[in-house]
Amino acid sequence: ANLPPFAKAGARLDVTVDALGDAVSLRGGTLMLTLLNGPNQVVYATAQGPI
Repeated sequence: ANLPPFAKAGARLDVTVDALGDAVSLRGGTLMLTLLNGPNQVVYATAQGPI
């Protein structure tokens, strides 16, 4: 995900997800709570929800 400059707490952003293993589709899946860390290991955002 790209966090826009000056994003405020609670703002929505687009994230990109990818399949692991031999999955051929993510349709109907759910992204589990995922922490989005910066290079300094600070959590800048979280993502979760239907795909």
